[in-house]
Amino acid sequence: DGRRPTSPPMRISSLVRGHALKGLEVLLAAFGSLPPEIRSSASWSLITNDRHLGRRIPPNFRIHRPQDDRQLSEILKDTDIFLSTSLWEGFGLPALEAMACGCAVITSRNGGCDEYAVDEVNCLTYQPDDHLALARQIKRLIGDRILVSGLAAGGIRTAHRFTWEASAEKISTLLEDA
Repeated sequence: DGRRPTSPPMRISSLVRGHALKGLEVLLAAFGSLPPEIRSSASWSLITNDRHLGRRIPPNFRIHRPQDDRQLSEILKDTDIFLSTSLWEGFGLPALEAMACGCAVITSRNGGCDEYAVDEVNCLTYQPDDHLALARQIKRLIGDRILVSGLAAGGIRTAHRFTWEASAEKISTLLEDA
């Protein structure tokens, strides 16, 4: 019939909290600034245990409330693009966990992710609180499955360097040197 097969919609997730530093407002502003065809071309999910986000969440978003780490990892493994919107992080574990689960990550340059986030290698980055820059990065990934795959592969390689064993070895070395 001449129709080309269509690929399934990109699945976009973000771990959110109501606290202002976690960047939910930035995410919602970025979403609102996207053209309607981009908003409707993806499946949007918010992952939270915060019962009172205190904001009106658009009906486009599905809310996930994982009961444990296993449920969280299943959600992340079913995600194509993970958005880390925190304005500031001590380390930025959610984005690294998303990388370990095979997500392409878009993260703010929030301080904590600087330990492992390399723009255009294992993630895309933007300045915290810049919802228009976040929207531009979302548009880039929604339209480019090859870039999504490349960033996801880079993220998996990165996550393999951050095991509990490697962390214990670093701490042990620091203690021995002290």
